[in-house]
Amino acid sequence: MARKTPDQQLLAALGARLSALRHARGLTQADGAEAADLDPQSYQRAERGRISLSIPRLRRIATALGVPMADLFVEVGADVPDSPWVGDEAGVAAAWRRIPEERRELALRLLREMSR
Repeated sequence: MARKTPDQQLLAALGARLSALRHARGLTQADGAEAADLDPQSYQRAERGRISLSIPRLRRIATALGVPMADLFVEVGADVPDSPWVGDEAGVAAAWRRIPEERRELALRLLREMSR
């Protein structure tokens, strides 16, 4: 069997980390894919280390999993800046993406009213 290249090793380690974080939250791959707004096959291939993900996709996955983006790379050993979303903010960002565009103005008005 051929030895994995450094890039393949990185993708495999990242995929294992994504899987571990997802499992820790009790999510299925379908749940993770939906929360991150990815198609299920891409999400599955990412967890298997078969595809490379863009930075925006990685950010959506981190938000869906409720972790700073850097947490995706803790076990991988890569240096990545923190996500601007932490704790409850990540959940709010994920919920916001699920609100249909035509209802976001109403949701924003409600948030503004609640923050007074």
